[in-house]
Amino acid sequence: MPSPRDTLLPRIVRKTKIGEIAEAFWLDIPNHFPFVVLDRFVVMPNHVHGILLFDKDDAPWQPSAFGRQSRNLGAVIRGFKSSLKRYAAEHQIDFAWQDRFYDSIIRGDDGLCGVREYISNNPQNWGDDELYTT
Repeated sequence: MPSPRDTLLPRIVRKTKIGEIAEAFWLDIPNHFPFVVLDRFVVMPNHVHGILLFDKDDAPWQPSAFGRQSRNLGAVIRGFKSSLKRYAAEHQIDFAWQDRFYDSIIRGDDGLCGVREYISNNPQNWGDDELYTT
C-alpha cells in the first residue's frame, strides 16, 4: 500500500534508489542536528526542496563568522549532501550534486504557506523541467 507521501507524487515522478536514500537521509537530519525541525519537503529526480526550521533557543544569537561552523544551515546541508554522495560512491550509483544550494529566509505565516504550497506542487511541474525524461 502506498504511503500518503507517495500519493502526492504524480506518475511522472518515479522514485529511484538514490531518491529513496535521499529521503531517508533527509528524515535523519534531526538525529544529527537536534536543533533542526523538518517541515515540508519533496525529493525530485534532480533536486530536493525542503524547509528546515532551526530551534536553537538555548543559544544566544551570534553574527556570522568566518571559519568552521557546525550549527548552521551550511553545516546541515553539507552533512546531508556529503552523506548521500558517500552512499552513492560506496554503492556505485551514478550520482552528482550541483555545486551550490539555494536558501531563503521565510518570513511570516504567509511566506511559509507559500513555500509549502510551492514544494507540494513541485512534482506536478516535473514534466516542464529541462532535465525531465520519460
